Amino acid sequence: MQCIQSIGLLPAAVRALAIAAVLSVGLPSIDASESLTPLGRETTDRQGDLQRRLLESGLAAIAEQICRQKLADAKPGSDESATWTIRLSNAMLQRGIEQRPIDPSIWNRSSELLDGWLIGYETSRRADWIRLARAMVDFRRSQTATLSVLASPESSPLRQAALAAIRDCEDRLTQLADALQETIPLADLKRDDRLAPAAELRVVQGTVQRQLVRTLLARADLYPPDSDDALAAAADAAAQAETLLRKTPADDPSFGDVVRLLAESWLRVGDTHKATLALRPLLPANESEEGDPTPSTATASIWDIVPETGAMLVRIAIAEGKRNEAQQWLDAYYSPNDYTKTVRTAPPTLDLARLEFLLSGKNPDVQSAADWAEAIEARHGAFYGRTASLRLIDLGDSDAGSDPRVMATAAAAMLRRGEFAAAAGQYAEAANREAKSGEAESAFQHRLQAGAAYRKAGDLDAASQQLAQAGEGLTSHRLAQAAHLQAAFLLVEAGWPGDSPRQRRYQKLLETQLRLWPEGEQTPQARQMLSQLFENRQAWADAARLWTLSAGDSTRAASLWRKTLRTEKEPDQQADLLQEAVAQLPADGEQAILIAMWGNRTQLLKFEWDSLNEQLRQADFPAADKARFAAALAQLRLGKTSTLDLDFLSANPDEPWPLDLIDCLGRDAQQHSVDRKRLGTVIVAVANRIASETRSLPDQLAILKALVASEQSNRAMEVIGLFPEPRSGSLARELAQMLLHSDVPDDRRQGIERMLQYGRGMKKGSDDWFAVQLEICEAYLTVNDSQAAAKLANYLLLTSPPSDPQQLSRLREFAQAD
Repeated sequence: MQCIQSIGLLPAAVRALAIAAVLSVGLPSIDASESLTPLGRETTDRQGDLQRRLLESGLAAIAEQICRQKLADAKPGSDESATWTIRLSNAMLQRGIEQRPIDPSIWNRSSELLDGWLIGYETSRRADWIRLARAMVDFRRSQTATLSVLASPESSPLRQAALAAIRDCEDRLTQLADALQETIPLADLKRDDRLAPAAELRVVQGTVQRQLVRTLLARADLYPPDSDDALAAAADAAAQAETLLRKTPADDPSFGDVVRLLAESWLRVGDTHKATLALRPLLPANESEEGDPTPSTATASIWDIVPETGAMLVRIAIAEGKRNEAQQWLDAYYSPNDYTKTVRTAPPTLDLARLEFLLSGKNPDVQSAADWAEAIEARHGAFYGRTASLRLIDLGDSDAGSDPRVMATAAAAMLRRGEFAAAAGQYAEAANREAKSGEAESAFQHRLQAGAAYRKAGDLDAASQQLAQAGEGLTSHRLAQAAHLQAAFLLVEAGWPGDSPRQRRYQKLLETQLRLWPEGEQTPQARQMLSQLFENRQAWADAARLWTLSAGDSTRAASLWRKTLRTEKEPDQQADLLQEAVAQLPADGEQAILIAMWGNRTQLLKFEWDSLNEQLRQADFPAADKARFAAALAQLRLGKTSTLDLDFLSANPDEPWPLDLIDCLGRDAQQHSVDRKRLGTVIVAVANRIASETRSLPDQLAILKALVASEQSNRAMEVIGLFPEPRSGSLARELAQMLLHSDVPDDRRQGIERMLQYGRGMKKGSDDWFAVQLEICEAYLTVNDSQAAAKLANYLLLTSPPSDPQQLSRLREFAQAD
């Protein structure tokens, strides 16, 4: 056995060429006429030949129009209607496949046309032809899907779609083959007048069997070429083709198709010797039985070898490294004028074989190959143009396989056909190869093209990735920053739910932008975008740091620092954050507000209030207003005054300063007991001011805490009641709990009374009711009233002991407290 490695381990693009070859080698014209014939054979069926010529000439729209007219004139369910239904399906498929991009609805529309005919005339003697045509829709769908897989081999959905189409085709063909196996003997006996003649059924049967071989070869295309699955499928195809060949007489019109399928199968397995032997029945009679066919021995009768067979001989010669012989075969078929884009003399299989020749050897003619790939599309349409483009992408074992110019040429052709995802993949791969070889400028341009193509394909994630790689791969390029930032914008356009991987990529992109171009033209916008992301996550400190670096908006930065300080409850951490904020913000009213509200007394004393007052004379009104309020607040906190002008709060209704102020004064009251009464009066005044104005519902719990801390517990619920829609029940309990934990004994006693009052309104015996009773027992102990705790616990144990073991245990402990 003579095995050629470069064929046995077919690269993706070589397989693409093989797909086109298999599709062309004897692809049947499914036609329910009396004389079914292979594609390309001239017959006495004038209408059938006209349809084939129209489809071959890229005039599928005209062919479809003729079919619709003929079908409208045909009697429903007749042989003629079956014939024109199949022809219309073929024309629709061809028209859809030739569109740029392929019309995805074509498969359903063509299938529905054929299925509709079968539903109405399932028992017609032409139904088997319709069923065969229906299987061919799935086969052609698998072929176009396979080309997409070869263009984007990493796409699992494309691969699954192609496999599904192949499985559908196999299932339909197998069912039809089984049915014919049972029907043909009945037709031979002529026992059922509804059956088609046995000879016609055998034609359908042979077509089905040949198509089953093609589906095996199609299945092999979807696996890595050197994989066991691919080679096994090709070997199975060879076995089936050999079986079929033994059943096919040499004078049968399909004999040549079967022979070429067998040769194709062996070529795909990698055995060129067996492929050559398989073709021998189609070669001129003057060939010796032992000698391999050569152009020199066959010149006298070259036109006795049909071009499809010649294409197989060219490919075998290339696989065996016999380029001179392959050139002689091609020269025997082509004249110089045949190499133009307009002349249509050779079948697509031969044109593709010549493309393979141009790309073979150690020094492939890349430019000629690119020109010839465009010529193939002009001569044979979009499907073969796609196939030629894929052949350009991967040049097998040759050094030109790494030439990104070839890939870019193929990608440009794909773009012209509207195959955006495939084109993007090829531009990206070209850029990868250029980046590895140090061609940074070309890699940058091709990544931009890949990003644009991916966006047209609707894959915003892939588009973003390409633009990001472009910017990071050549940071000095004048468009690098803009491209990199556009990568982030694409992720925003795609959107994300919650804390998704896409959002994390977005954050990383912006952080990389700031790291690579810290002083770049796009940097301020990148800072703001990243800050907005942090703000959306309520990561206020990160947002504040970024806005602080954007010197144009210190007010916004200060607002974010306030949110940062407001949400940080740990005193030491809050002090560190305040120090950071003050260090980064300019010394103005915003900075003074931060110090006045969140600084401790030491910081208040150290701050240069006199210097600030001096600046007020030159500051605009908003800055001066903030500075004056900050200075007055500092005076209040330092004990130099007992009142505070609250008009500033009313002048800034959109700011949460009132709550910040209440929180600030509440902290002071908690830490400095001597100031509680003085500060409590201001806290009540602020709370009253908030309640009297139209504002969103404030944090009532924060107000409660401040009031309790400033020994204003008697006023607490009264003040809270001023606000709309108070959470009176839960706030009453929260107030009671605050009082229970107060450091003022009278507050703790008041807390007990409030908790007892709260418990009376609850459902007796519930888990929550028992929890309240336990809190009351605990509170009695904090005021040294163990007798009251024991009395309440004993009462509960006698009247309504809890079912919860833990609550029961706690009550028993309290009962023994006295």
